[in-house]
Amino acid sequence: MEAINFHAIKTRRLENGVLAVLVDMHDLRKTLSGERKERYGVEGVLKLARALRQVTVSGQDIPFVDGILNHLIPTSTTTPHPIPGRPPRPLWRAEFTACWAAWLDADPAHLHYDPRLLTGIRSGVAAAVTRLVLTHRDQPRGGWILDSLIRTVGAEPTRWVRQDVRADSEAMAAAGVIMVGNRVSVVQKKGA
Repeated sequence: MEAINFHAIKTRRLENGVLAVLVDMHDLRKTLSGERKERYGVEGVLKLARALRQVTVSGQDIPFVDGILNHLIPTSTTTPHPIPGRPPRPLWRAEFTACWAAWLDADPAHLHYDPRLLTGIRSGVAAAVTRLVLTHRDQPRGGWILDSLIRTVGAEPTRWVRQDVRADSEAMAAAGVIMVGNRVSVVQKKGA
C-alpha cells in the first residue's frame, strides 16, 4: 500500500467511490525488494496484494467494515522499457475500496513517504512504530513516548521489545524517525 501510494503516476476517483491508482509494476517490485539481493517478481507483488485484499478495516467515526484493496490489474497503458529494444511495459491499476477511500478522505493518512527507507528495519515492532509516527500529521511536543507507541501497534513494551526497537534506531533514523531516550519523533515535523 505504501509503495503504491509513493509511486502513484495518476490517481482518480471512480463513480462508485473506488480510488484508482496507476503505477509501474517495476517501481513496486524494486521498492518492495529494498536492499535484498533477491528481487520481488510480479507474482511476489501479487501475493502481497492478495494478502492486502484480505485485510479488513472497520471504522469508528465512519461506520464501515470492508477491505483496503479490490484489484491490482495490468492496463493497456504502457511505459517505455528502460532497456533499448524491449517492448513497452504495461502500467498497473490498483483499486482501493470505496470505504478505504472514504476513510482517507475523513482522516487522510500521510502515505506518501518513501517506503524504501523502511526496508532496513528488521524488527516488526520498530517498523510499525516508524510507520505510525510517519503517518501522523502532528506530533506531541517532545515526541511520543516509546512505550505508548509500542502498545498502540499491538505489542507489550517488555524489556526485549524495547531492545529490539532500539537496535533498529539507526534504520529508523534513516527513515526520518529519531529516538532520544524514551521519546520518538519525526525529524521534519514540529511539536504541537
